[in-house]
Amino acid sequence: MLSMRLLLVCLAALAVSGSAAADVAVRATVTTSSTTAFVGVPWAYAVAVESPGGGPLDAKVKLQVLRGDKLVGCVRRVALVRCSNPASASWIFFRGRRRGAIVWPARYAGSSLTVRAVVVAHARRLGLDVPVDVEAAEP
Repeated sequence: MLSMRLLLVCLAALAVSGSAAADVAVRATVTTSSTTAFVGVPWAYAVAVESPGGGPLDAKVKLQVLRGDKLVGCVRRVALVRCSNPASASWIFFRGRRRGAIVWPARYAGSSLTVRAVVVAHARRLGLDVPVDVEAAEP
């Protein structure tokens, strides 16, 4: 019984040291096609996650849409849907760089919003905000 307890203590110690080692520096960026989006037109974004040395890292991202500080939308699978719970957004898994597009529904026309990318990589959680003004139609 004593040897079993010792084994569990050793495994716990390895888990703690392993998670501490995983807590490395992470650099994440979000870029978009513009700060103006148009209803019905794909609005491109890219999320990049890398180590300080520039190497790609395994990561996941959730995309949320805020009006002021209120959550009004989430990207679920591949579509922007209404939501008020941050857990409603789907995690998107990738390595290094993820490109995608959001097609804005008419309900957001005339709105100044914030797209928040919640990025998790190597035990780090980062929130990156991008402002966007949604217009009714492309000029």
